[in-house]
This record gives sequence, C-alpha cells and structure tokens, in this order.
Amino acid sequence: MILLRPATLADAELLRVWRNDPEMRKNSFDSSAVGKREHLRWLRASLRSKTRKIYVAWDGSMPVGEGRLDSLDGVVEFDIEVAREYRRAGYGRQILSALVAKAREWQPGVPLVAHVKAFNTPSLRTFLGAGFAMKSSQCLELEMR
Repeated sequence: MILLRPATLADAELLRVWRNDPEMRKNSFDSSAVGKREHLRWLRASLRSKTRKIYVAWDGSMPVGEGRLDSLDGVVEFDIEVAREYRRAGYGRQILSALVAKAREWQPGVPLVAHVKAFNTPSLRTFLGAGFAMKSSQCLELEMR
C-alpha cells in the first residue's frame, strides 16, 4: 500500500535524481536537466507555495516515486513520477489513486486534470485507468469528472 508523505527539503536530492532520469525528462514538458542549486531554489519555492503540494510516495520503507498537485485557474493539475527501478510494477496507478484522494481533500469539487505527451503510453494508460477521460488530443489533456 502506497503512503504519500509531504515532501521536505530533505527530499531535494532524491527528487532531483528522479527529475533528471532520461526517461522522465523525455516525457516531461520541460526536458532540460536540472542542477542542484536550481532544483533547490524550485523546491524551496514549491514548499512555500499555497497552490502546490508535493508528495513522496513510499511502499513500506522504500521511496518509489512522487506526486505533485498544482491548483491553477480553477483546476487541480497532476504530475506523477515513478522511480526507474519501480516502473511497470503498478506503482503509477497506486500513486495516482492516492494523489486523487489528496486532491479531492485539498480542493473539493475542483476538476482534476493532467497533461500527457501523446507518445507517453504508460502514463496515458495510468490516467485513463484511474477514470480520467481524454479532453484534447494535442498533448492529451485528461480530465477526471
């Protein structure tokens, strides 16, 4: 069972390593590598933000990924990452399910959306399997009703 723990500054290096994973970068809308200082600056600002929530996903004593929620323009936008060594083991679905619960608790009644690159089949399957529906085919905007 996945537990989502709010991220802290102590998670900075772990989150940066996951962010810089080549497959993650390929599937990200910002595919540039992130340096330590830049990432730490971003994480500090994100942790202070009232419109962003970042969680580290744990399976027992193992960190297996992260989930991020952004409250933007009347919607909650999702972003999930599964650590390379845990991909294709069902963790994406579990992280997303736990993240949906966090989003509904944080912003009740607000539409939930995700943006997925068209070629990112694993993420697309994960979001569609969780009840999101295709809204646009350009970057595969998905919305949960």
